[in-house]
Order: sequence, then structure tokens, then C-alpha cells
Amino acid sequence: MHLPAFLRTFAALALAAACIGTHAEIVDPAIGITFPDRIGRMALKDRHPFDDPRLGAVIRYDQADRSMRDGGLTVGVYIYDGGLPHVSDDLDSKQLRANFRQVIAEVKMMETLGKVAAVRLPEDGEHVTTLPGCGPQFLWERYEMALDADHVLTSATYLTGFHGNFVKLRVSHLKGDATTAAVAADFVARLHNVLGGCAAP
Repeated sequence: MHLPAFLRTFAALALAAACIGTHAEIVDPAIGITFPDRIGRMALKDRHPFDDPRLGAVIRYDQADRSMRDGGLTVGVYIYDGGLPHVSDDLDSKQLRANFRQVIAEVKMMETLGKVAAVRLPEDGEHVTTLPGCGPQFLWERYEMALDADHVLTSATYLTGFHGNFVKLRVSHLKGDATTAAVAADFVARLHNVLGGCAAP
């Protein structure tokens, strides 16, 4: 069956528009923030809601052309309320500090469960970001995770309270990769501004 030329053109444009719209952006309903298709050099992958509503959802960004084992960067942005009626946005609150200690303990538990070969936490503990521009600051801690003898990751967890939810970032790349470490730092700074609504990604 042969379609008229104008119908073929229309069909091609419609298909192109559908492809462009795939993961063009995602609005998270819990915090009302639009996550763009790209933040810095990172591409939006998907949003995955968890079965337990207390765990919320994770929005993933990655480098489409490079896996983590091949030197790429992966980021998970977790948005959840933990089943709490209120989540503080005060980084000095007992609630935020307690949740941060819990998520860091969960990282160490990955070793116990055999999900990674080893986890090494730093001695200097948690820090607070001083990111420029608008948006929330984060509690954060960096650590190392050995996937196997040949692949050791430098990872960091960031946590803040935002619009009645916890927002947690887990950022991982191969240890010693200064180029990817710079991409990671750029992503965190830009996401800070995306959350604050003050800068283009």
C-alpha cells in the first residue's frame, strides 16, 4: 500500500516527535520538579517508582555511551518520605542527620550482603556542601566500593530535605578517573540549581 507523499511526511514527523519525546523530561510528583533530559553531560535514563511507597522513586542519569565499568558515571536521584508525615529541610536537624547515618550504614551493608566485594568509608565522615546559586545544600560523604579485584569505584552519597521529602543522590565512577570526577561534581552543582529553579541544566 502506497501512502500519498503528504501522509508519508506526516507519519515521519510524528515518529520523529515520538522519539524526541522519549525521556525528554520527567516531572516528579512528590516534589513538583521537572528533571530535564540532560544535566551537564549526563542523560536522563528513567524514573522507577518502588513498590513500597515509603521508598518513593529513583530518577537515573548516566552517560549513554559509557558504562560505569568502562569509565562512565551513573547517578541515582532518590526521592522519598520514608513514611514520615514531615521531612525537615534543616540539615542540622536530628531527623536529617539520623537519615544520613542510616543511608551510609546501608552502603556498608552492601558488603555484608555480598553485593560488592568491599566498602571503605573515610575517617573524616560527613560534610556539608557549599554549592553556589540557588537550591538546597546537601549532607555528603565519599567512600570507595570494590566491585571486584579490577574495578574499584569512588562513590558519594548526598542527602537533603526538600519539599517535604528526602532527596538523596548516589554518584559512582571508577576510582582515579579525574575526568569523570569533574563530570560528577558538575552534575551535583547543576542539579542543585535545577532543584532551586535558578539555572538552565
